[in-house]
Amino acid sequence: MRKSIGVIAVAAVVFGVWHFRSNAQPSVQQIEPLLEDYLKSGGSGGCSGTLVLEKLDSVSIGTFNTQMGGWPIYAAHVETCHEGGKSTTYDGSKDAEHKVAAVFARRTATGSIELYTPAVFQSAQRDMQQTFQKAFDSIQTK
Repeated sequence: MRKSIGVIAVAAVVFGVWHFRSNAQPSVQQIEPLLEDYLKSGGSGGCSGTLVLEKLDSVSIGTFNTQMGGWPIYAAHVETCHEGGKSTTYDGSKDAEHKVAAVFARRTATGSIELYTPAVFQSAQRDMQQTFQKAFDSIQTK
């Protein structure tokens, strides 16, 4: 009986440590390199060309959002996409100040951190890109 209580106690401690670790908010120091890689890889947008991250600072982490399944990550960032002969710049230099999330972060089952764009944002972003593409296509150069 004592042996089974000891096993249950150890299992409860292991579960508690795992649960705390998997739900602990990441630090800015953990997020910054992941965010830089995420933005440079074009994970935040639809740049099929070369993306240049011109500015990244003021990184902060918001409170956990259960609807989005993670922590919003705020950052002042400016990125330019070079596709063919065109360049498009996104100026998010005030995003952190206005609490516009660049991405969301969550912990995986193993406790590591991953960044992602929630599906609802991805579909809105796709719609916006299609609208911009139609506008660009309708512009005639002289």
